[in-house]
Amino acid sequence: MSYVMLLENYKASEQELESEFDSSYVPLMINIQKLDNENLINSILKLSYDTRVDYRPQNDKICNVISKWNIAEDLNVNTSKGKKNFNCLCGKKHIMDLHLFFHENVDGRIIIGSDCVNKLKMLMKLCNKHTLLLKKIEEIMEAYGFETRKKIYRRCWSCKEYKIKRNHEYKLYMNNYFCRGCLIVHNDTTYIKCKICRKKIPIEKVYYGHKKKTKFDCAWKLLCKHCWKQTKLCEKAE
Repeated sequence: MSYVMLLENYKASEQELESEFDSSYVPLMINIQKLDNENLINSILKLSYDTRVDYRPQNDKICNVISKWNIAEDLNVNTSKGKKNFNCLCGKKHIMDLHLFFHENVDGRIIIGSDCVNKLKMLMKLCNKHTLLLKKIEEIMEAYGFETRKKIYRRCWSCKEYKIKRNHEYKLYMNNYFCRGCLIVHNDTTYIKCKICRKKIPIEKVYYGHKKKTKFDCAWKLLCKHCWKQTKLCEKAE
């Protein structure tokens, strides 16, 4: 049986899956299949990526994480040595890098580990003529890639893109807040471009909230004085 026929089939047995896929795929495929009346392709089409949660058992109570993210306990929570832990949909235990998905047939979110999310890309190579499946997996991989990047990078204050490496000491202090594409250095002064008119403006902090100025009560000015005033006038007019 070809893999295309296998995927289109109403129910694929574990033996059939093993004959077409690497054995490491089988538990994942079997359990995705079970979510939709034993139909694998239909089940994948009902998956959608939600977000990533960095779970650390030493800091987070598992019951709080389950409640906060409405995780489907019957699919993704198991007990090992008297303690609960998360497992991937494939069955692998002690998952801490939680990639959360919605499935149309499941109440709550399901967890698929990063290794298994990457395994979905194999289906793109195998089923390159199944347009709906390709589109679905592309959507999943795009969202997954974005959330994975957020683990490594922080947002630039100006362009809002995740380009600033976490836990990295930049030679230029302001690169901790603005990416190299947004930061302008001239005569030892740092500038960015106004978000509206694109005029070059010196980087300045703006404080808010409390009389006592702390690093937690500040942001960065992203508009020149003229554009800031025009923005405020528009807000008042509304």
